[in-house]
Amino acid sequence: MIKDSSGKVSQWADKSGNGVNVTQPASASQPSFTASGLNNLPTLTFDGTNDYLTSSSLDITQPYSVFLVAKTTGGSGRDYLFDGATSNNSHRSLIALNNSGTVRIWAGNSPGWANTSINTPSGYFTLATVFNTSSGLVSINGTAATGLSTGSGSLQSGIRIGANYLASADYLGGNIAEILIVNGAFGTLDRQKIEGYLANKWGLASSLPNGHPHKSALVDVAVTASSFNVTGGSISNIQKVSDGNYKFRLTPTPISLIGSSSPSPGTTVSLGMAVGLKDSENRDLGGGSGQVLFGKGGLYRPNDLLAY
Repeated sequence: MIKDSSGKVSQWADKSGNGVNVTQPASASQPSFTASGLNNLPTLTFDGTNDYLTSSSLDITQPYSVFLVAKTTGGSGRDYLFDGATSNNSHRSLIALNNSGTVRIWAGNSPGWANTSINTPSGYFTLATVFNTSSGLVSINGTAATGLSTGSGSLQSGIRIGANYLASADYLGGNIAEILIVNGAFGTLDRQKIEGYLANKWGLASSLPNGHPHKSALVDVAVTASSFNVTGGSISNIQKVSDGNYKFRLTPTPISLIGSSSPSPGTTVSLGMAVGLKDSENRDLGGGSGQVLFGKGGLYRPNDLLAY
């Protein structure tokens, strides 16, 4: 994240390693960094008047899933969390937090707004949504509205966070803590895992319904060196930091260079989840072809497109 001395944010970096960073060069339209915005973790504050961030490099097509932790304090117009960054309606997908008092999603010209009938939330909330033409979904704090006809528009010409596609209206007034955009339509089990992860991380577990499978704790598994397939090096010093979070050391395999009397360390190490690895509820964590790769600062599935 790039911010000035007053906390104005000019860039929010994409943690997935795909480089889809969202930026705002104009100081007057930059959201503000709040160091302890939620659960002693930082958030971005949008003023509801003219703050927004944009990337023109995002190019994905439906179906995809979006997960957020946010809060609205009442912005302008329909209070958009995000929209496309082009006037081409076939390249737009968006979430309005306050469209006539309810949360609604839309993607393209037809069939129009999909009304979740969920009232505009108050306070911080977790949100999961699936854009999948006539099989869309929105879940607020673990309570889902399904079978939504969103239209077929996709974010193929970028994304604008906190305003409409023209950056002329529907500004978000409130805060955003985290955004994940994943290629593919997440099913119920996977969606609930992410909801539980976000709710526990950001101190919102009490907002999930009592029957939510990950309300009390994150899915966890005993992690050892045999849990991973490592190419180009070795893994050691695996230490649990908290539920679902581990730190470890990756050591590249030395490479002998022609004409050199000493080996040079390798520069690339790939880390994949071992086949057959199960979580604490005996569910397959997707090893083998669905690998988790070692990226900047952590582990990322290869179909994670954005992580702010």
